[in-house]
Amino acid sequence: MRLEKKMSQLEVSLLIGQKSSGFYSHMENYKHKKHFNLTHLYKLSILIEVEIEEFFKK
Repeated sequence: MRLEKKMSQLEVSLLIGQKSSGFYSHMENYKHKKHFNLTHLYKLSILIEVEIEEFFKK
């Protein structure tokens, strides 16, 4: 969804209140078993203009 909006990981990371793209990259790729929390998902849903439920669909 981020790529469809032509946004970089750094851009999205900064817009949801994080300081680096590393944080976002780890979450997006589930690296080190890290994942987004509900606050992150809420901010992302607003940013990329989708309903939060979209993140829970397979």
